[in-house]
Amino acid sequence: HWAQGKLWQQFDLVFARALRYGNVRKAKGLSDLLGLVGLGVESETRCMAICDYIRKYPERVCIVLDGLDESSLDRCSEFVQRIIRGDTVHGIWLLVTSRPCADVFRLATMKHFQRRIELIGFRPQDVTRYVRNVLSKEEASALLDKIRNDDNLASIMATPFMA
Repeated sequence: HWAQGKLWQQFDLVFARALRYGNVRKAKGLSDLLGLVGLGVESETRCMAICDYIRKYPERVCIVLDGLDESSLDRCSEFVQRIIRGDTVHGIWLLVTSRPCADVFRLATMKHFQRRIELIGFRPQDVTRYVRNVLSKEEASALLDKIRNDDNLASIMATPFMA
């Protein structure tokens, strides 16, 4: 579904936050964690309305916490740990990304997680098929040439979540 733009349709709100940043790791509440002020939600009233919506309709909200391996559960605030453990805002969709690390295996033992998914990447022929399906013939040809000539770009394209 993600290649067709249908992946996030079930959500009204999707927040992607990088755990490598101290302001996310040290969050004391939803507005801190989600960076609402940084998103232009300057008024306290609007911020509270968004947080209230999240609490009222958690099944319509997804929070992506990226890069657990770049931080660790122990370095995260108690609030962030509670979100990850599922002890607050019950029913919210949570996607925690990480390279393999000890914390990932700790997460896998938590009962509230429904799935553990390991992305192993695309093979070169999968990248080619995807690019040809999404772009015009000329655009696809130009991009595939760039991918073949740039190891960094090829690496990024092989990782589905980064592409």
